[in-house]
Order: sequence, then C-alpha cells, then structure tokens
Amino acid sequence: MNLNTKIIFTNDEFISKALISKFDLKKLENTEIEIYTWKRETENELDNLALVFCHNNNFKESVLYVKEHYIIFKYLILGSSYIIRNNDLDTWDIMIPNSFIDSAWENPIFVEYAVWENYDLNKFWLILNWVSREWEIIQNDEIIQQDNKECFISDIMDIDSYNLLKNFDNEDLEKTVVIRLCVKNEEDKKNNFFIDNLLNIVDVMI
Repeated sequence: MNLNTKIIFTNDEFISKALISKFDLKKLENTEIEIYTWKRETENELDNLALVFCHNNNFKESVLYVKEHYIIFKYLILGSSYIIRNNDLDTWDIMIPNSFIDSAWENPIFVEYAVWENYDLNKFWLILNWVSREWEIIQNDEIIQQDNKECFISDIMDIDSYNLLKNFDNEDLEKTVVIRLCVKNEEDKKNNFFIDNLLNIVDVMI
C-alpha cells in the first residue's frame, strides 16, 4: 500500500495526456487499470500522486482498484463539461460543483469543500458550489433536454461525475474535489491557455 496518495480520475484523453506531460508521470505495468504515477520528495515524507485514466468509463473497477492498492489522502476528479444555458459561464471558467444529480432526478450526491479559503477563486476563474446533472443524450452535437423541469436545471452537462461518485462512500466524498472545465466545443479543450489554467489548479491542489 502507498501512503498519503493523491488520486486523479479522468476519462478525458486530452486532459490525461496534458497531466502526464506536465508532471512527468510514468505508466505502471501489469495493472488491471491504466494508471500513471509520480513521486516527489517533500520536507517530511514521500509525496505520491496517481493518475487513473478510466477507459470506457470503467469507474467502478477503477475506484475498487485504487481503494485496494492505496491509502488515499485526496481525490481529484477532472473533466470537461458543455455549457448548457447560463450566460454567465464562458469557456475559460472552471466549475467546482458540489451537488450531483442523476438523469432521473433522484439520489443526489453532495460534496462539501472546506478548503477554499486557501485559494484565490478569481485568479483561476473558479466557480464554486454549483449543480451538476448527469446528461445522457447528445445528437448531432446538440444537447437534447430530456424534460421540462424548468424549476431545477443544471448549468453544465456532466456525463461522468455522478457515475464515478456513486462508487464513493461518505469518507471518500469528504476528501474529493470535482473540477469541470467549461467548454462550448471539443476544440476549446485544445486551447493551451485553458488547459494550462486547469493544470495550474491541479498543481496547487496536490
């Protein structure tokens, strides 16, 4: 077991490659999931980082694997989300949602963040404590709204976070931060300015 490990989950190949490059992560061989690691010396101990790339959204298997093989200090869940309807959001924004709802509007998951007094939210265009809803249908690059529940609609389309978080217990959720890069199309993620800003946030948090 590796002590004091920060786990990063993503199923976004572009974000995964950027993280591997920035932190010079090395792929572990002969593992059940695709995982990359990095270690650095700190003043007091060895600091461990593991990036888990979730192929085909194998969230359950990935969570079970890291919980079996690591003692986890923190989870970071990274991904990108399409902006749905909020005119205040733009492609340089990074959302830290704290409420997650499935596509059936049932079984909400809540994540409390108690560390934000240490960060300058404006510096990184961070937006804290918004609602993320699981969306399932995209046709011809158009976001298809599945119902008319105007009283409670999220502002970003988040296909992945809920399905990953539902594999966490309460103790896991207490050390989890979900970070969503707001985009309007796939090309936005390839903008070096946007991805560098995301990586700088990760660097601060780990």
